[in-house]
Amino acid sequence: MKLTCLSRGSLIAVAAIFIFPVLSHADLVLVSTINGFYDVDNYDTPSLHVSNTTGFDFTNVQMTVTGYQGINNGLSQTASMPDIGAGTTAIWTWGTNIPGGPGCCGVVPGNLFSYDYDDQYVNTFTPVVGQGLASSPSSPVLVNAPQCAPQASIYGWNYCADVGNFYVTITAEWNGQSIYAQFSPDPTLPGAGNAAGAFVGWEGLDPQGWSETTYDAHVDGGPNGVLANIYVGTPPPVGTPEPGSVMLLGGALLAFAGILRKRTTY
Repeated sequence: MKLTCLSRGSLIAVAAIFIFPVLSHADLVLVSTINGFYDVDNYDTPSLHVSNTTGFDFTNVQMTVTGYQGINNGLSQTASMPDIGAGTTAIWTWGTNIPGGPGCCGVVPGNLFSYDYDDQYVNTFTPVVGQGLASSPSSPVLVNAPQCAPQASIYGWNYCADVGNFYVTITAEWNGQSIYAQFSPDPTLPGAGNAAGAFVGWEGLDPQGWSETTYDAHVDGGPNGVLANIYVGTPPPVGTPEPGSVMLLGGALLAFAGILRKRTTY
C-alpha cells in the first residue's frame, strides 16, 4: 500500500512539473512578428524583416544564430543590433549590415553572418559513383543525390556542401519588459520552430542543410509571410517539448495516477 501511494504521489508531482510550464506558454503575449527572405534584399543571401508595430522602441537588441546541422552544427555567433523604433521595420541582411559579419560581399567559412551563407563551403563535397555520379567524374550525372539537385548541374558540384541550417534567437527590451523570438527554418525543432508550420528555406538550404538545391533558386522572391513571433518573456532552451506534447504527457501521467487510486480503494 505504501509503495502504491508513493507511486501515485510521484506521478502527480511529475505531471505537475510538465503541466505548469504549459500554462505559462499558453499565456504568452504577442508583441510583433518577423519575416524571413532569401535573395530579396541582396542577391543570393538571407535577410530578416523585424517588425515593430507597437508604440515603444525595441532596445538592447541581440541576435544569436546557432548551427544545428552539417558543418556548422554547434557553431554560434551573436550580434548587437541597432534599436528598432516604434512603428518601424528593421531589415537585417547577411553580409551587409549585421555586426560580426564580413560585410558585402565576403564569404567566410564558419562565419554565420557571411554573405551568401549557403556557399561558404565551396569545394568540400566530392561526388562519387552512386552519390552524385552515374559513371565517372568526367561526366557528372545527378543520381541518388537528392541534395544539390538540380542546381549542381547548373553551377557545378564544387558549390554543393553540407553547410547546415541555423536557428535564431533574438532578445530585446520593450516597454520595460524583456521580449524574444526564437525560430528556425524547421517547424519541428523543439523550442525553435517557426510560425509558418512548414519548412521555410529562407537560409537558401534544404531541410537537411544542403546547398545548391531548389531552395537556392534565384527568383528574387523568397519565402513570404510570418516566419516568427516576438513574445514578452525570455527564450526557452532549444529542445523544450512543444506545449501540446507536454500536455499530452502530463494528462497521461494524471490518468495513470487515477487508475492507481482506483485500485487502492478496493
